Amino acid sequence: MKKRFLGVLACIVLVAGIAAMVWESQSKFDLATEESPFNSIVLPLKNIRGGVYMDGGSVCVGIDDSAGSSYDFIFPFDHKTKGYPAAFHGAMEPYAPGAVP
Repeated sequence: MKKRFLGVLACIVLVAGIAAMVWESQSKFDLATEESPFNSIVLPLKNIRGGVYMDGGSVCVGIDDSAGSSYDFIFPFDHKTKGYPAAFHGAMEPYAPGAVP
């Protein structure tokens, strides 16, 4: 009985150890490898705000990072394709000055 218990315990410890090694070896979330403007966002984020426009589905997202910078994004809804074919950053409206596709 003791040998069986010790065998099961050893298997559990082995599986937990392998799972911990796999979990630790996974790549960490790193915005530095992304394209602009995401590579300039400093983690951790301080504030995230969002909203929707009354046009049927456009979404805006604002991010404040730990360096004190603010980033604005908008994803306008296209009623012809029923999706979000474009994204803009630098403004909370797609046609505002500073909005970059």
